[in-house]
Amino acid sequence: MSKVSDDILPRLSADACAYPPEGHALRLLLRVLAGTLPVSEAVVALRGLGVSPSRLLRMMAAHGIGGRALPGGLLEGVLDGPSLALLRASDRMAAAWNLRLFEAQRPLDVLLSGAGRPYRYAKGVLLGWRFHGDLTTRASCDIDVMVRPADVACFRGLLRTAGYEEVHPFPEGHPRYGLWLNREAVFRSPPDGGVPVHVELQWSPVLPFYRMRVDPAGLLEGGRQLRLGGVDWPVPDDEVQLTVLLLHHGVTDGWRSLRHVLDLALFLRRMGAGIDWTGYRRRLDAMGLYHHAAAGFGLCRSLTGVEVPACFGVSPALLRRLEATLLTERQLTRDQRSWPFLRRQWLLAGGLRGRARLILGQLQKGVSPGQAELEGFPLPAGLFPAYYLLKPLRPLWRPFLTRVSGGLLPEKGEGVARSGPAGA
Repeated sequence: MSKVSDDILPRLSADACAYPPEGHALRLLLRVLAGTLPVSEAVVALRGLGVSPSRLLRMMAAHGIGGRALPGGLLEGVLDGPSLALLRASDRMAAAWNLRLFEAQRPLDVLLSGAGRPYRYAKGVLLGWRFHGDLTTRASCDIDVMVRPADVACFRGLLRTAGYEEVHPFPEGHPRYGLWLNREAVFRSPPDGGVPVHVELQWSPVLPFYRMRVDPAGLLEGGRQLRLGGVDWPVPDDEVQLTVLLLHHGVTDGWRSLRHVLDLALFLRRMGAGIDWTGYRRRLDAMGLYHHAAAGFGLCRSLTGVEVPACFGVSPALLRRLEATLLTERQLTRDQRSWPFLRRQWLLAGGLRGRARLILGQLQKGVSPGQAELEGFPLPAGLFPAYYLLKPLRPLWRPFLTRVSGGLLPEKGEGVARSGPAGA
């Protein structure tokens, strides 16, 4: 039996009161996936934890950690027979779906290239190829395509003409406001006898409410071609790829998934040597992204054991609070309007300036209409903030409006009268 390195069991023992055995097991799996822990040591440590197979399987699924990239036999004796069977079935389904996405991406790329406008595949199966050297290890859900905001109308028209169905309606009457209100448009591929594939047309990696100083069009400058399957796929250069990951995983999702931490670790292992970290740190400061990035790098170091650039530091107290939602079943909700998520954003904002930006962004979001309201009120987009500021005062001016309208204004709780015979 191999001797477990001193870096593993003492640390697990010290944190035993904070994290359940399944949380420690997840950290060991992450280190195996990141290539920082020998499999022989992981086997000994995992079998000594006494994990609950069903709970570990549930936490692996919640964090997107599959077993396909893990060495064979690693989870034998840790998961029972039914749990292993479920994990293998899930891995087969995820692998088959990735191949389905790649095949759907071929005709999509031919369609997009016909526009003569720049675009990039930011994540998805191509990112999995860059990390793992195959298309099936990193599970993907859809196809992400980065485009410039100025080219959104062109690509939307192109997809709709080709039979793609737009899942969520776009405010055609307020196109500029629609680009500001959202960051992507989701399309469903034409039915071909199988399950449709979703394509996300992204014109910004982060919503404007977060007030990050990011130039979406600038992210498409440069780039490179990834030759795979006889096709030259346009992908971002390494620095832009990292920026997109930090914005998606750190800002939009608040480092809520271990899969996102693993993405950062694999980036550092595969592509980190090509980054000028001192200059990149300065650019992150200018974007207001440094504190989110530092938290991600801190998690990367503590959970995966991958060395991170020395210019990124995070407080141990913040790191423990982030780990508490990653190594337990108290996973952070994805609802960005929920109090736990807002509290996470407050922690990641870092400093007075970052938290002031967060408060201003949330206030701006609070007075901005949603999609249904944008379509339902015939107001210029610039007047919506004023409408929402006056909305709480409606009980005060409703009697005045009722007198002016001659009693035609419906009372609270009443429906609007139909203009025509009953049942028309």
